[in-house]
Amino acid sequence: MASKEQTPIHPTGYEPQSGDKKLSRDQVYLDLDQCQVIIHAGKPAQVWVSLVGRLSDPCHLLRIIVSPLSSGNEINLEVYSLFDPGQACIMVIKEFSIEFPLGNYPPGKYTVLVNDEQIGAFTCSNSTTLP
Repeated sequence: MASKEQTPIHPTGYEPQSGDKKLSRDQVYLDLDQCQVIIHAGKPAQVWVSLVGRLSDPCHLLRIIVSPLSSGNEINLEVYSLFDPGQACIMVIKEFSIEFPLGNYPPGKYTVLVNDEQIGAFTCSNSTTLP
């Protein structure tokens, strides 16, 4: 019997951490034209997102929150950065390019949003995922 829930992902280090409340929040500059949904083959297939962007400086920490699946099968990622305002840091932009696992999903059509901007969609059928 197929699960009706998304399979949880393993920690990546980009999830909110216990010490984050002591830090200040800032935006992330995403290159949405280069962000995309990636399907890794397997049974069940694994869904990932490729995120490309910039942080304000090397002291900023990237954070990603995956919201619970909406009733419209939207997967929304909240991508932001954190920094310690009391820490001196070199003023140079830090570029990043990462692949972040979303897990696998029950059969259906899904839309992936990053900070409320659509970056792609995919369809799952009987634990096999097709772009």
